[in-house]
Amino acid sequence: MAYFIVNPGFDFELSEGERMNQLYDVNGAAQVLAVSPWTIRAYIRQGKLNAVRIGRLVRLEQGDLEQFVLNARCNRNQHKNETSEVIQS
Repeated sequence: MAYFIVNPGFDFELSEGERMNQLYDVNGAAQVLAVSPWTIRAYIRQGKLNAVRIGRLVRLEQGDLEQFVLNARCNRNQHKNETSEVIQS
């Protein structure tokens, strides 16, 4: 996976099969997930979200945000199944 910080006037080429990952700052990620920036920072500290540090800047990959949502959805479904098994017992 390649990460790029693009400066105006700087030309670069991606190798075949590579794609540029969209990076979000904490505020942008918070908007995407509809939570506060403090929640995003807490998720990063807890290891629930992966972050990329570029100097002092913190960035999150779009793919990591998508995976976070999928994991949350799977966990919710798993919890729902476990709850229904307990009720049926």
